[in-house]
Amino acid sequence: MSTAPNHSFGIVKYNCHLGQEKPGVEKSPDILSDALQSYLDQNHVLSHIYDSNEIRKQDLKLSEDEYAIFQANLSLRHRVMQSLKTNTKTLNIGGDHTMGLGTVSAFLECFVNKEKVIIWLDAHADVNTRKASKSGHFHGMPVAFLLGLDKDEKFPINVRLKPEELIYVGLRDVDLFEKNQVISKYNIRCISIAQLINENVDELVTTFIGEHKYVHISWDVDSTNPETEISSTGTPVKGGLTCEQIKAFIHAIAKHNQLVSFDVTELNLTLGSAEDRKASLDNTVNVLKSYIDC
Repeated sequence: MSTAPNHSFGIVKYNCHLGQEKPGVEKSPDILSDALQSYLDQNHVLSHIYDSNEIRKQDLKLSEDEYAIFQANLSLRHRVMQSLKTNTKTLNIGGDHTMGLGTVSAFLECFVNKEKVIIWLDAHADVNTRKASKSGHFHGMPVAFLLGLDKDEKFPINVRLKPEELIYVGLRDVDLFEKNQVISKYNIRCISIAQLINENVDELVTTFIGEHKYVHISWDVDSTNPETEISSTGTPVKGGLTCEQIKAFIHAIAKHNQLVSFDVTELNLTLGSAEDRKASLDNTVNVLKSYIDC
């Protein structure tokens, strides 16, 4: 990779909702990037915005349109790679979690010869294949494509994710196929909510992730407790982490490793009451500020 200038920050937008049926998530990249810009300016962080008319155009098509999802993620991957090669840190803002196709494949390719880890911070494993999926929703499939369990020539992946490079955090709604045929079969590591609450977070990081590695976090906001943290999301699951716990986890990762890339996904500010939407936005922004600061 080329050397990035100090304190440069890339924001890549994925204005796309096609991986699920509830419109609204495609609006979050513009809302969140606007909400963060003053904070970046106040802290003298040089930021670059990577937008894509191609992604916005594909989002006008029908949900679950495979070709549109793949085209949107090809465009996303190109822009994420640009940002990773140019900036110290990259924040990718979705959109639904199909964005993991583009963001993670870009990260894997940019750091192909480096020790690296993908943290999938989510209530769901998102590792169904098209054949195994009961819903047919593509936002529940990106990890399957990244691992090579599902493939499509319309979205070629040059560097596959290895099972030992993947760590799940906060899972609490996992399909039987995902549990038995993927997570258990390939010995994919998982950090539970109980571990994050009850154990020393620095020790968790050094034990599960290690040190001096390049790290990408893909954060689905449904990993949080919808009753107290972020409820404006399409597939909330009872229980979950607090934003303070997530922030502590982010800082511990950055303390021991090179945290260079971060997704935020599945925030849908058209869902819930006005109070719910405000709390969801504020809590999401606070977590993202933690990534900016670490």
